[in-house]
Amino acid sequence: MRTALMAALAIAAAVMLVLSLFVRVELTEINDKNVELSRQAQSLHEENRRLRIEYEFSQDLDALEKDAKSRLGMQSELQRRTETIDTSPEDRAYIADNG
Repeated sequence: MRTALMAALAIAAAVMLVLSLFVRVELTEINDKNVELSRQAQSLHEENRRLRIEYEFSQDLDALEKDAKSRLGMQSELQRRTETIDTSPEDRAYIADNG
């Protein structure tokens, strides 16, 4: 009876050892995948930064200004028009200080 119990414990220990090896292999695969995904994420962040810089330099400011003037009614500083209205003295208001 005692040898059967020892044999069962030995088999259980062997099964647990094999299962722990499978878990270790799976953990190693997951870690490898994690490292690869981290590399891809870093590469994508660098490409994103490069593309943003490229986009900023590729915008044609003259075309952008022309579009803003034609579609949005933007006016440049030089296009402003001011008019001075001369009013007669009767149209002016004076504030008296009664203090």
